[in-house]
Amino acid sequence: MFRKSSIHIAVLFGLTGLTSAVHADIAYTITEIKVPDSSLTTARVLNNNGLIVGYYSVDGLQHAFASQNGIFSEPATLGGNFATPRAVNNSGTIAGESALADNQTYHAFVSRAGQAVDLGTLGGQNSFAYSINASGQVVGRSDLASPGSYHAFMVDANGVMSDMGTLGGNNSEAFGINDYGLAVGTSSGSWTDETGQLRTFWHAFSKQYGGMVDLGTLGGPNSEAVAVNANGQIAGTSDTSFNQAQNQVHVFVYQYGAKSDYGNLGGLNYARARGINNYGQVVGEGLVADRKWHAFASQHGALVDLNGLIDPASGWTLEEALAINDNGEILAIGAGPSGFGSVLLKPVNTAPPSVTIQPSQVSKTVTGTAVISATVCANMTGGQAPLRVKWTAVGLGALSVSDPADNCPRISASVLAGESARGTVTAVVTDARGRTSQASASITFIAKLPKGKVPL
Repeated sequence: MFRKSSIHIAVLFGLTGLTSAVHADIAYTITEIKVPDSSLTTARVLNNNGLIVGYYSVDGLQHAFASQNGIFSEPATLGGNFATPRAVNNSGTIAGESALADNQTYHAFVSRAGQAVDLGTLGGQNSFAYSINASGQVVGRSDLASPGSYHAFMVDANGVMSDMGTLGGNNSEAFGINDYGLAVGTSSGSWTDETGQLRTFWHAFSKQYGGMVDLGTLGGPNSEAVAVNANGQIAGTSDTSFNQAQNQVHVFVYQYGAKSDYGNLGGLNYARARGINNYGQVVGEGLVADRKWHAFASQHGALVDLNGLIDPASGWTLEEALAINDNGEILAIGAGPSGFGSVLLKPVNTAPPSVTIQPSQVSKTVTGTAVISATVCANMTGGQAPLRVKWTAVGLGALSVSDPADNCPRISASVLAGESARGTVTAVVTDARGRTSQASASITFIAKLPKGKVPL
């Protein structure tokens, strides 16, 4: 066990230097994160500078850790034997909850430069911090003086805690806050069920100015919002139906007053979001067909099992993805060659995507008017896999694209014998982080007359 000193990182398993040329579908390298001599290391979150925070267990006690550039250290906490860091901003300030000296009471705290600050409570015994933004605002949940009740709180940059209230029920908690002070979470309240009867459910909320805003659900009784990025995109989870036999739990992204349904992994119809980065990539976990949990990341509005994006020879089964930063790095937990543990996934390709198209010309001998086609391919490189392409074609001859999402679609034009049709095709490529690149090229269709014929 280490105490307030720095030691070198212990990596039990690591795959480095992988490229897409080695294995076409490998999108991430994988490295285990493990505090030496600990029985369990759980990495919870990371920032854009690669600082990873979490907790580790030794002799039945739970301690906080921070790791950067292969060096572990132990952040200051509130004196008890149990601490759980849950958030870190890009300045390295950590937030979470820590036991006090009595090891019976837990308070939200922030830790920076060897100093821990007790954020207190809303009058009850315990409080828990879940997120911190660039200015040091912290959100979480605190017990109230009345037993059994807890409310979401916000602590301002001066350390003053305020009650965020509820959507009408007794309880609420805030899970995320962005750098503009937009906080999100879930709250109990009273809503009508499918029969019109008033009942208590939980709804996702957002709050920035004034009261809480009810974000609703995807058609079912309950929802929660767990994270929000700088663009105001809110990631959450929601029921889809009041009918238990038909209900599914889906991941959603809320923005500009509307929710996009990202679905689940298709197993037992349950998925939960854990985090979102500023590119809109969502991570979390979902049940798959064999009743096991698998970690996912969203790509182009759908959830993708991360186990299909790592080297199958690694020996890891990723069960939960807990956090993702703007570099596309993901913290996950799962079962590996040495047992259950935490891993860091790094994108294989960090360069932005690029695309090129070769100009094309095709000729065909025709009589009258005929449709002439050519296959045009996009040469895509770089970017974080998978890459998505979208084609458009404009020009004379009513150019059309057979499949705008195909890497090599057929471009067609209607051409009169003895004439030609010219146009431009454009391919726009988007990678998993939402970065785009485009290229355009000319395309010419020539309708040749049969030998001895002249134009009409």
